[in-house]
Amino acid sequence: RGRVYCISEYLNYQSTELAKALLLFSKGEKISKSDKIAIDYLKIFGANCFGNGLDKKSYAHRINWIDLNESNILNFKNGVLLREADSKLLFLAFCFEYCKFKNSLEDDRSFYYSDFPIQFDATCNGYQHLALLTGNDPMMTKLNLHTDDVNNDPNDFYTFLSLKLKDFFANNIKELSLNNNNSEKLNSFKTLLNLPMKRKMIKTAIMVKPYNASIFQMVNYIKEQFEETKVNGKIYFISNEDSNIKLKHKDFYLLCNSIENVLYNEFPKLLSFIKYLKKIAEICSILNIPIVWTAPSGLNINQYYIDSEAIRLKPFSYKNVSYSLSIGTKKLNKSKQIRALMPNLIHSLDASTLALLVNLLFNDNNFNNFYSIHDCFAVTANKVDKLILLLKMVYINIYCETNYILKFDKGIIENIKLHFGETAFNEETNKILINNIELDYPNVKDVVLGKIAPNYINSPYIVT
Repeated sequence: RGRVYCISEYLNYQSTELAKALLLFSKGEKISKSDKIAIDYLKIFGANCFGNGLDKKSYAHRINWIDLNESNILNFKNGVLLREADSKLLFLAFCFEYCKFKNSLEDDRSFYYSDFPIQFDATCNGYQHLALLTGNDPMMTKLNLHTDDVNNDPNDFYTFLSLKLKDFFANNIKELSLNNNNSEKLNSFKTLLNLPMKRKMIKTAIMVKPYNASIFQMVNYIKEQFEETKVNGKIYFISNEDSNIKLKHKDFYLLCNSIENVLYNEFPKLLSFIKYLKKIAEICSILNIPIVWTAPSGLNINQYYIDSEAIRLKPFSYKNVSYSLSIGTKKLNKSKQIRALMPNLIHSLDASTLALLVNLLFNDNNFNNFYSIHDCFAVTANKVDKLILLLKMVYINIYCETNYILKFDKGIIENIKLHFGETAFNEETNKILINNIELDYPNVKDVVLGKIAPNYINSPYIVT
């Protein structure tokens, strides 16, 4: 997939909050004390670390909150804000840096040195790539790819879907009631409608959908926030945050099925795209050829999963000890080929985004400090504005200049021709004809809503 991971085991920026809070860049940057943009980004990061909903507010609101609470930030030892902060250790690290900046105002230099990492996360990165691949305008707007006013709150995809879920539950209750249906499904919908649909509860289940998570996996992510118990011989799941929230096993499955329904109802092209990728994987499996594509970074990816079988070996005749080994067979694992294509494609795209971004950053001699956790990026405060600009340029390069999904589709067709000859694919009929096998090839234009204009990707909230 081309993704990058840290080598060191604990003290790295992919580790715990304590590890991240301890890290500083190795080279300090000179930040002008009059650089309002840089200082504003420092304040925005501080508000993000404090959390409590601030990270979902506008940049202007976050900056204002820091200004209003400056006294308690500078006197952080009083614990007033630290007790309430969502990310206490990161917020403490911010307080140290903010004190450093404020103390520097007392000397006569025009700048102060900063080695403090300012980290910003992409908005639902998997969905961003899906929206950009298909030119899905409604989805792009909800994912903060298109808006240009820092005074407005950024869109929150999970909150949007949670509100749509409530509407979905209410509509199903109305429909089932009109049909005089007193089924368990109706009761389950009523339970879900009364459920406080908190963003945190459904976030992970929604987040993993671009990576082809099954309903079973989505259910398990939500269940992690509940504790199983038995009441009057029946099994219930009690919320870890609110003991009054009590769900049955079937409620979780109905909730996750509802999430899928809402996603596909709101964004029909998303379902079309998923079906397109599934069809591509099915065709390649029938033809017994690998699924190959070239990522925007130039990385060539070859997906070909084979089945494995377990065998037991007893290596020593004098010991009654045996070992289980997994041995690959020559048989293609068709179900894994189908399941793995979308997550592998999306991961290869966010890895390419990082690779292209790093290339742009380090072609700029003024960039000394940078780290990334896939779709999270960190630089010093004076470089955040440039980072956001370069990230937009990368997205424009991948999705606006070349229309990547058309390039991906062309590569799949060329691979079929490579294995079976030029006549194997008829471009007029979109059919594959090999010996006695005739297959309908999906039309990629059915899943693309249109080409994205470069100036459309203009939001300051492309990272939040």
